[in-house]
Amino acid sequence: MPKSKTFITILLSAFLPFALGFFYKKQDANEMIYVYLFMWTMINYLFLTTTISIFQSYRKILALPGINIRKATYYINLLLYTLIIIFVNIYFTNMLYDTGSKLIYNLSSPYILISIFVFYIINLQYGNFPIKEDGNPNIYTVLAKGSFKNGRDRYATVVGFYDKGLVVGDYYFPYETMKSIGTAKKKVGIFIKGRDEEGNYRLNIDSLNSAARAVIILEAAAERGKLDKNKLNFDK
Repeated sequence: MPKSKTFITILLSAFLPFALGFFYKKQDANEMIYVYLFMWTMINYLFLTTTISIFQSYRKILALPGINIRKATYYINLLLYTLIIIFVNIYFTNMLYDTGSKLIYNLSSPYILISIFVFYIINLQYGNFPIKEDGNPNIYTVLAKGSFKNGRDRYATVVGFYDKGLVVGDYYFPYETMKSIGTAKKKVGIFIKGRDEEGNYRLNIDSLNSAARAVIILEAAAERGKLDKNKLNFDK
């Protein structure tokens, strides 16, 4: 993130904690309140930077022409991160200041945070996002079992397509950049080798559900003439 955007994000993270502190002017303030204000600001900053990064990444994908993918997973992820930011600010407001608001008191309940977390865990089962390793080639991997951070594809995938290529999570791969496509050596999942503006790349889709979806998309693209059939080497 550029320094200017980092500075703005820090200001936004600190604005509510210190603005409320000035507004309520807690009479029994001591050094501990400044520790809490610092923690509040840092948590805001961490979640804000994560949410902004996710939003920018998702926006790039969802704006692709002719995008066809399960969009709900993306939107719900953004919604849940936003709800966490809102909860954190309500929780610290209730903890540090006597607002006299029953609404703020009720919304700061830990049961609400637990509910958000449960929905987050459920949504993780609807999409297995790839992990990128920079190098030569750049390697993108959809893990066979997924992870807590990247999710799993037990009920749905985040594999789709747009007018000119394949979409996997928050990355896209134009058909024209693909050089060879085939079944993995252990016949679990598939791989795609290619070259784009960043250099050589290799996409490993080791999860069976995501791989199956990708095969359908790639074969359909070949049938429509968008991808050379000779590049497809799937073991039947």
